[in-house]
Amino acid sequence: MKNISFLPFILLLLLVTTASAQTAKGGCTTATVTANPPYSQNLYFSYVSWGDCGSVEEPCCRVIFSGSPVAPRYYLERKNSNGTWTQVAGPQASPVLSDPGVLNPHGVYRVRINVPVPDYNVCEGGEPLRCYNPNGQFVGYWGKWGPNEYTNEVLLGKTVASDNSYFFVDGGGGDANPFAFDYLEIAQINTSACKNYDQWWVAIIEQGGQSRYASNGWEFSPVGNGGIFNLTNLWKDGHSNWEFDPLMTYTVQFVVENHACLNGQGWNVNNQNYFICPFGSGCRFDEGVGLEAAISPNPTSNTLRLTNFTPTAAQEYQLTITDLSGRTVKSVQSWVNEDMDVSDLPQGMYILNLTSNGTPLFSDQFIVNH
Repeated sequence: MKNISFLPFILLLLLVTTASAQTAKGGCTTATVTANPPYSQNLYFSYVSWGDCGSVEEPCCRVIFSGSPVAPRYYLERKNSNGTWTQVAGPQASPVLSDPGVLNPHGVYRVRINVPVPDYNVCEGGEPLRCYNPNGQFVGYWGKWGPNEYTNEVLLGKTVASDNSYFFVDGGGGDANPFAFDYLEIAQINTSACKNYDQWWVAIIEQGGQSRYASNGWEFSPVGNGGIFNLTNLWKDGHSNWEFDPLMTYTVQFVVENHACLNGQGWNVNNQNYFICPFGSGCRFDEGVGLEAAISPNPTSNTLRLTNFTPTAAQEYQLTITDLSGRTVKSVQSWVNEDMDVSDLPQGMYILNLTSNGTPLFSDQFIVNH
């Protein structure tokens, strides 16, 4: 063995990859690591053929007879419904991973990465053990596996209906109805359940009146602001004088897609309606003389009935349904709490009134949502 000179430990710091953070991208069937954590590309493990240098002057070194520096190893993990993670693939050297045995994967995944790090516990003084080739040339250091590091969450597979979920957010009006806003109140939706989706579309359609329409077009990054999307800002974008008019119904059309695995035919659409109530009303209505009833289901698309209400034989009940202009659209003179068919009503908000011999008992609003 020729005389082996000591190389400064600073070489270890110079041989580091340029990656600054571990990232991955999804697809239809595979997750691909696009950037590794920083690591030294000149570290050797016991996987190589090696021997001691055999030099008294250089006791903390090894000769690498064959083998290559160690590269990162990868594991694929799938997210469970309770938020925990299950390893489904790995370890492997390839940065392209798939869920074995799953022909059409669908869900949230991440990649766990181990990169090699210097082993400082081999030599006296905490220096890493130096490695040389048989010609005495310095080639790197002895290493070990570092701690687990994780990529961002990615999506595999096409979206399905259950992936598209959002709800309306009160904009300060204190609304009694989750599907309604006061006039001039800020209208918003919470799309945080769709935070992993990187292609989406929002449109607002006015039902009746001027039949106006607004849309942001396709967006190719997750919804920002914690998933809160401001419908009022979208409505006014390019139309500063537009308002959501009172006593009008609007439809939100929300679409989410996995940009790396599009559905191709047909969008994954979630349409929901909201109503604009008169200014300052809080969308609250007179609830009669204390009857603790409720309209169910609400919203509805077919039938409804009153819950927490049992008719008495000594009374006769009258039920009427009016639209928000006060026009009666349905009525029953001798009502006994049977299911009422409202499937023929246009979608929108209505008011149900229950009376007995002219005495108001109950009044509340409901939504027909086809």
